[in-house]
Amino acid sequence: MCNPQFCAEMWDLTLLDKFRALPNMNLLLNTWFVSCTLDSTGAITSVTAESQLTQQRYIITAKVYIDSTGDGRLGAEAKCQWRQGREAQSEYNESLAMLKADTATEGSTLMFTSVDMGRPMPFKLPPSFNRKFTREEFASRKLSVFDTGYWWVEISWPYDNVSDQNTITSELLEAMMGVWDYVKNSGDITDDTSHLALDWFGRLRDAAPYRRMTPSW
Repeated sequence: MCNPQFCAEMWDLTLLDKFRALPNMNLLLNTWFVSCTLDSTGAITSVTAESQLTQQRYIITAKVYIDSTGDGRLGAEAKCQWRQGREAQSEYNESLAMLKADTATEGSTLMFTSVDMGRPMPFKLPPSFNRKFTREEFASRKLSVFDTGYWWVEISWPYDNVSDQNTITSELLEAMMGVWDYVKNSGDITDDTSHLALDWFGRLRDAAPYRRMTPSW
């Protein structure tokens, strides 16, 4: 399936199409893993998932369980050992590591796409979004590709990537809108952005893994 316009929804459809072509697969969309059961040895015997849209709860059994939650939720619920943050220099003899271990994690981001509308497209920040950027804040970043967003618009410390998700998303929306306001209205961009308009932006943050499992094997 072609997607030369880099449409996010078309990418979703491409993945769905590939999945539907696989035999013996059961896709549960809009369904979240919430818990698991363990036997006396600590092995997973079932997982529970819920869909608030269909108001259904699923109890799933399998020979193999793969944690693809993104934040290590299954591993944590299964009482696997895990860690969060950066190791101290002394742990693996890493000279560039932190002197002391901490719980900081990589940032979260929201992507966006824009399109050339072929006519002037003014942009004004929504009244409740007041994040403004200056030229100095982009000294090490090049603002020259405007159609696929910027992964480096990130929010991280001091927020927790799980419990503070709503706050992070709100901050990311402000940052993303502030970057686009700079692109459209600062006068510092050498390219002509007058005909560009946002046509999509994410509402679910993209984030690096939150927990790192540390099994004995």
